[in-house]
Amino acid sequence: MRNNRLRYISQQGLALCTGACYPLAFAPWRWWPLALLSLCVLLHLWLSHSKPRRAAWLGFLWGVGAFGIGVSWVYISMHRYGGANMLVAGSITALLVFALSTFPAMTGYALKRFTHASLPLTTLLLFPTLWVAFDLVRTFILTGFPWLLLGYTQTETPLLSLAPIISVYGISWLVALCVGALVWVWHTRTRKQGMLAGGLITTIVMISWLLSLYTWTTPRPTSLRVALVQGNISQDEKWVPGALERILSTYVQETTAHWGDDIIVWPEAAIPTFPQNIPEFIHNLSRAAASHQTGLIVGIPTQHDHHYWNSIIGLGTAHGTYDKQHLVPFGEYTPLARWLKPLSRLVNIPMSDFSAAPRPPQPIWVNNVPVATFLCYEVAYAFLVDPLAKQAQLIVIASDDSWFGDSPASSQQFQMAQLRAAETGRFVLYATNTGITGILSPTGKIVAQLPPNTTQTLSYTLHPTVGNTPFVIWL
Repeated sequence: MRNNRLRYISQQGLALCTGACYPLAFAPWRWWPLALLSLCVLLHLWLSHSKPRRAAWLGFLWGVGAFGIGVSWVYISMHRYGGANMLVAGSITALLVFALSTFPAMTGYALKRFTHASLPLTTLLLFPTLWVAFDLVRTFILTGFPWLLLGYTQTETPLLSLAPIISVYGISWLVALCVGALVWVWHTRTRKQGMLAGGLITTIVMISWLLSLYTWTTPRPTSLRVALVQGNISQDEKWVPGALERILSTYVQETTAHWGDDIIVWPEAAIPTFPQNIPEFIHNLSRAAASHQTGLIVGIPTQHDHHYWNSIIGLGTAHGTYDKQHLVPFGEYTPLARWLKPLSRLVNIPMSDFSAAPRPPQPIWVNNVPVATFLCYEVAYAFLVDPLAKQAQLIVIASDDSWFGDSPASSQQFQMAQLRAAETGRFVLYATNTGITGILSPTGKIVAQLPPNTTQTLSYTLHPTVGNTPFVIWL
């Protein structure tokens, strides 16, 4: 009895530790084999117990390790930039981690509830299905938070070429299937099962490699010269009224050398005030862009009839406006405001009373090229980004990742953008205030990037793409 208790205690510690290793498989580290190892250990622990409740508890502990490390940047945003004290910021972060940890807990419970040790093949197929099913629930329930999805770990492997067909969720399913096969071999320890598992994994890799030789979208013959401005304005300065003139001057100086480029992108809230507060500046900026045949895409908050939006506007030869659809809870709005408004008052984040877009989004047109635009947090939502990409030939994602400090959050979001590029077969222009600013190819590869925390402009020549990938067509 005592030995069993000690064994269970050690298993709990192992679940927590292997969960903490899981985020290292994502950017900026990208040690993707750790994702396989972490899940192999978790599945092995689940199969070692007959009680669903114990499997759920081990899954919860694994989640605490994974999300406690992987989304710890929420504390930085709340405490350092949101004005919340350490207790409030720590409590909000802990609540988020515990909420996210319930999903691997439910996966473990369901796996043990609906499988039997005498049916290993059922377990092999049910594990990846349950894992992805609860990832989808995590994506859509309440406001959704699809962070650290297993498929994102494969940006450095051949499996990335499967994204245009099955998206990040399908890649997650295949990786979880490989995990199930490896654990199956470990439990059976027979040559036959080893050969079957090896054949399965080899087949997946070979199909992925063959698909990497095929392109789903077609480059237009006409090239575009693009420039992404990284202003490097600190959050401590950005929302101080007296700093506005210097901020505008920084962006104009960086932009002047690139007049004549087809598209110039300023990041999210690059102009930290409403257009009606600086009408002359907006007019002159748009006129200068138009005189050089440049489309200027600018992140700026907008206001109308007591409603506020986190927006992107087109100036010069760029025409259209995009209002953010998926807002950050407590950062840009208060969910369930009637009950949770007192909680939001504990956090002092500028411009935190936005409304979601009042109408379906449309591309911004720049020199006869339709551009799908998105803001920051929205890059995590494949089912939001990819449908609009169907109408466009280029994707622009404007963000201000300085809220995350030097945490891995910016790298995690940039890695998500790699999947959006691969899923849609579009170039992605990823413009941020402090970094990471970069350009992603239609296959999801990084083709250009600026060093973070510098004031620079990234220039690149590309060909927009036409046609759609199977996943985008399905949407």
